[in-house]
Amino acid sequence: MLDHRTVSLADQIFEQLENDILSGKFERGEILTETKLSESMGVSRTPVREALRRLEQDHLIEDTPKGSVVLGITREDLQDIYALRQNIEGIAAYRAAQRITDEQLKELRDLLDLQEFYAAKKDADHIKGMDNVFHELLYRYSGSNIIYNTLTPLHKKEQKYRK
Repeated sequence: MLDHRTVSLADQIFEQLENDILSGKFERGEILTETKLSESMGVSRTPVREALRRLEQDHLIEDTPKGSVVLGITREDLQDIYALRQNIEGIAAYRAAQRITDEQLKELRDLLDLQEFYAAKKDADHIKGMDNVFHELLYRYSGSNIIYNTLTPLHKKEQKYRK
């Protein structure tokens, strides 16, 4: 299934900044400013401003008079993410098991087989990719938009943090 969406410049900047924050490139307490970011990224301040607003909504930064302070994800935040995922994914799996089709079940089995294949080759990047797809499908197959919209960003943050 190919996705032919156009990704806006603000989306690209958001993804880059999110990765940089979650990977630790920008440390907790560091100040980010629109001006410095737009200069370093070679873009105008408008898409940077939009990306910073989204990062603030995701509680990865906090706006202050001096600029945006990096909050990132703490060890405690990560423990909370794991606890939430553990509980809600159980509900997602239960719901998916009630409504899954044979074709969808085969798709999940194929993804697990691919993870085992890549595990034997010690290919961590492909294992993570297959894991991401598996979980996204599990969330979708639960049939609940609430479950999908809750778990997807948590899984994404955890994956980026682990990276």
